[in-house]
Amino acid sequence: MHGLNALVQKHNFLIFEDRKLVDIGSTVQKQYHGGALKISEFAHIVNFSILGGDGIVDALMRIVEAPEFPYPGERAFIFLAEMSSKGSFATGDYTAKCIELARSNLKSMVGWIANKSLTHVSAAESTDAEDFLVFTPGVNLGSKNDDLGQQYQTPATAIGGGSDFIIAGRGIYASGDPLQAAQEYRSQGWEAYLKRISEKA
Repeated sequence: MHGLNALVQKHNFLIFEDRKLVDIGSTVQKQYHGGALKISEFAHIVNFSILGGDGIVDALMRIVEAPEFPYPGERAFIFLAEMSSKGSFATGDYTAKCIELARSNLKSMVGWIANKSLTHVSAAESTDAEDFLVFTPGVNLGSKNDDLGQQYQTPATAIGGGSDFIIAGRGIYASGDPLQAAQEYRSQGWEAYLKRISEKA
């Protein structure tokens, strides 16, 4: 991981690990801060699901808030609040619970995976201190669904719906020219963002 961390320092970028941690608290602690991978050493942001209960939140917070944690203030987490796949159970009460837990752990919980803005989903009131990020998966320039349940949306619809970051996997790595594809996603995403903020002005 030393080589990866050196690239982070050289090029000034953050690493988001799309790990989708989901287990009992003690197991997740080992997955995040132990084992062969030791995700905490290289990933600035990691996503997780509360499918196994909200103990996972406490488990992760205990690690990053421990006095001996080597990266104080440099690691954060996002909830897997929604998914882009057809028939996903990450809806309703589950999604609302993710938001409530994020609001009660503002120090290291910085947002959620969601198909759109979730500002008004939870019954719990927002606080002045919150400024959550929305990461939207299933973004594809063609917006053509696959035969395995993936439901795509375009950069324009994702950003227009309140997303701060678009997650475009196959649209980039499966293209003929991944660099050009990444630049196109960036361009369309930025144009959609400028349009969104201009409409609010």
